[in-house]
Amino acid sequence: MEVEMKAQISVAQAKELVDGNIGEYHITRGGGWRPFHRRDTYYSFNGEKLNRPTNIIRIREEAEIGDDSFEDIILGKATKFKDGTNKTFLTVKAKNTDEKGIESNEETEGILVGDAKAAFEKSMKLCNFKPYFQKRKDSVSLYVAHRNEYREMHCEIVNVNGHGPYLEVEVIVPDVKNKDSAMFDNPADAKNIIEGFFYDVFGITKFDGRSWAEIIEEN
Repeated sequence: MEVEMKAQISVAQAKELVDGNIGEYHITRGGGWRPFHRRDTYYSFNGEKLNRPTNIIRIREEAEIGDDSFEDIILGKATKFKDGTNKTFLTVKAKNTDEKGIESNEETEGILVGDAKAAFEKSMKLCNFKPYFQKRKDSVSLYVAHRNEYREMHCEIVNVNGHGPYLEVEVIVPDVKNKDSAMFDNPADAKNIIEGFFYDVFGITKFDGRSWAEIIEEN
């Protein structure tokens, strides 16, 4: 299960994060960040518009961003994408968002290769599932942890269809069979750690629980 929270931040706060100016936390996995460009297409029965879906079927086309500046990326202005880095993912997600805007999601995701994307699109058409929402998501991705306790979180500074920057922080809580090697005991434990990071580094206590479709429509 993935546990995720998101909140809007300033460009200055985004720069502090990638520069490692985050107090008692530090950037892990080599201390760097990676830039990505993604185009997501969401499907529903008969193309029905869903602002807050609980079950999601999504195709994601992804490529690494090349020489665009950090600020251009988080403001959604990236134009340079690296050849040979294109990937396509199919994601099926059961999504739950609580009253604080904290997501707890059960997700299955895999790469589509060869003719698999075309086969998926044909199967959707046969079942009368059609695209109802598309988004462009430019992001920088990095991992952080507290200096005194190695419980790693995935951070993405994102711009979606011109809205941002937002900070999305996510952790994975494995199922019971893998619990002995888990960094997080349960979803509640993961929520506490993420909330602590947002508050300690940015003073943020309120999270945006709206779907991206709602954010784009309402702003």
